[in-house]
Amino acid sequence: MFKYAFKRVVRGYKLTLALAIGVLIATTFFASMLMSADVLTQDALKTALEGVDYDARIQANNMTWTPSQYQDLEEILEGLSEVSLVDRYARVKYSYNASLGQGFDIVGLETDSEIWRTLSHINGTRDLGVNETYVVASSVNASLLSIGQVLQVPIMMLAESSPHYRVIYVNLTVAGFVDISENTARLLNPPRYIDFGFTRIEQGDWRRYDLLLVNFDKTILPILDWYAEQEDIVQLSVTEGFLCRLNRDMLVNPYDISGSASNVQNAIDKIEDRTAAYNTQVTDLLGPTLASLSFGSAILAIAFVGLAAPVIFMSWYSSTMLSDVSYNLRRREFGLLQTKGFGPKSIKR
Repeated sequence: MFKYAFKRVVRGYKLTLALAIGVLIATTFFASMLMSADVLTQDALKTALEGVDYDARIQANNMTWTPSQYQDLEEILEGLSEVSLVDRYARVKYSYNASLGQGFDIVGLETDSEIWRTLSHINGTRDLGVNETYVVASSVNASLLSIGQVLQVPIMMLAESSPHYRVIYVNLTVAGFVDISENTARLLNPPRYIDFGFTRIEQGDWRRYDLLLVNFDKTILPILDWYAEQEDIVQLSVTEGFLCRLNRDMLVNPYDISGSASNVQNAIDKIEDRTAAYNTQVTDLLGPTLASLSFGSAILAIAFVGLAAPVIFMSWYSSTMLSDVSYNLRRREFGLLQTKGFGPKSIKR
């Protein structure tokens, strides 16, 4: 049987060559579709990563860190191979006019941080001094403030002894106005999401914010130094945290987005485990982006396969049709020869 099949292939080399070319064209077209999907996904990943300044947020959960605890946490994070950049931040809520519901979020940032470099100076002083603040010009209530204006900011305290709730005041002087990018605005005023796992839908308008920016080292750190010296003060109304960038070269593979998402999640879990003693809450800022890209990549691959399917089907159908026609013609030829008195052995020869 195999000898006969080999003879038929040799004798019908033109048909065999035509079928081989058809299969090769279909296979090449299919492979090119998948490669195109991979290239588009890599470009989308590169663009998406450029829009993510930080990959994780580590925040104090229902406690206030002292400067020494801040330092210990920073050393822990910098010691992880999965983390490449660590920047401190702090946030204080300030009610400017409670009766009208007007208020600001005061955010302390390090002047050598990545996020500080995204600020665009508009007017006022170039360098913030002690207890000086920038107003983000795109804030809803930015028009209420002017350069030189002094804001009396209350900071609530929780004490062990009576009275349990106390307050100290910090006077901030408006030193100028700055503008921030969309990425920075999303970072400082995170939108709320409905998370479906493979994608997220934003809720509300993240563009409505009221932000004041202060120098972390010159304004926030002295408050924390004072707090560390108090024996009966348990907590301040200051939200502390870190903004981190992960080692993307190690964790993110543009050819395996789903695997990259798993690597990032493992890194987040490791950060949570190493910092749990400090009551941290870790938020993954990169994982949702990778999950959305992975879902989009799968949809794109399906679309390209759907585009290639008709060509592959036609090549397969043409090949099988030609094969069947050739086989049926050969059977008919055998039948005619047998009616003429030729035996099976002489026909095969």
